[in-house]
Amino acid sequence: MKARPLVHKSSGSPLYHLDGDFNVAIGKVSSDGPHNALLDILQVLSTANTRIYTATDHRTKAGEVNPLLGTEDINVVAPLWASYPNTGDIFAKLGQIENLIQKQKVAVGNQTYSQPYQEVSVAVKLEPKKFKSPYPKLAHQIEKLGEVLKFTLDINDEYGRVAQIKLDTHTLRGEINILVNETGVIPVKNGVALVANVRTYSSLRAEPEIHLTTNMDAQVEILGMIYNIEGLGSKINYRQTPTLANLDINVVGVPKATVEGAALGFVPPSVLNFFLPTNIDEMMHEFFTVACEGNAGEGIVFNAQLEEPPLKVPAASNSSNLRLHLSSETKSGFFVRIAMGVVNQKLIPDEGTSKDIKRLVDDFQQAFRQDLNGFSELVARSNANAVYGLK
Repeated sequence: MKARPLVHKSSGSPLYHLDGDFNVAIGKVSSDGPHNALLDILQVLSTANTRIYTATDHRTKAGEVNPLLGTEDINVVAPLWASYPNTGDIFAKLGQIENLIQKQKVAVGNQTYSQPYQEVSVAVKLEPKKFKSPYPKLAHQIEKLGEVLKFTLDINDEYGRVAQIKLDTHTLRGEINILVNETGVIPVKNGVALVANVRTYSSLRAEPEIHLTTNMDAQVEILGMIYNIEGLGSKINYRQTPTLANLDINVVGVPKATVEGAALGFVPPSVLNFFLPTNIDEMMHEFFTVACEGNAGEGIVFNAQLEEPPLKVPAASNSSNLRLHLSSETKSGFFVRIAMGVVNQKLIPDEGTSKDIKRLVDDFQQAFRQDLNGFSELVARSNANAVYGLK
């Protein structure tokens, strides 16, 4: 990440252009792999209520680790755990799934009827106490987050909301809500499901470009001060070619920003405003205006690219490349310095936490390889039994 000073008026705080890049080889992954995997998961969940998984041992284990799940949720989790037991054990060490599927129902008189769609409502809660032994530094880093951030993000197409994401660092709980049926994703507007405007799974796979918008409301707590952010808007463009998946996000909607609470628990904003050149609300508005309207009108720019390796490359270098890019204009000042101090203290991992994160990733990779090897051995035995007539 680099910061370059920009030409600015003599009055006011200096402007900076932030620019950062991150590149990593992640093994051979097809450009449409993540996109298709997400759609496959939604299709499975959209019909989960029609399938019953009866293996008692896995159902019992899934219920013990995730006690808040209902029967329809267990019907999804149990077979996944049976198929990927080692990977499932790693997930179980990190926390629990609190919800997965919410069947939509409507009351007519004294009768209750199921709607022809259901809400995929995936709620996951991290539990640092569970992984304090294998990953102590990571557990400590997560425990000290506190009430840093709470947000609700609505993702919309031209008809209405197609997904909603919620995150709360105080409860360490994340949630994603998507309304689906057997054919696709259903937009929601003003609480009404627009079934006629369903985005089918087949069309989502075939579309070369997908255009969406987002709206976010957030609450950020810094040293006792609570910053309320309403209506932070962005544009999303997803483009896919045979060898490249490209995601562009431009944050361009200036939000309404207000402040409440008390610095360090006892200094109200009005007292701080007395010592500042302008009040904190105006500083926040100016900060977001520069960020969302600057950068040549592009706002805060985030780009992610997943590129498949060329066909004619040595096997040793036959890996896909993930590129991340972030650029923005920002205004230096009180608000930015305080915010960056909290980011450095609570969000940026230290050396010990970084090692724990690497260890966790390695554990996931090893567990997944063990599951794939076990599946290969099962298939081999099944084929041998079929050839020799064994049971």
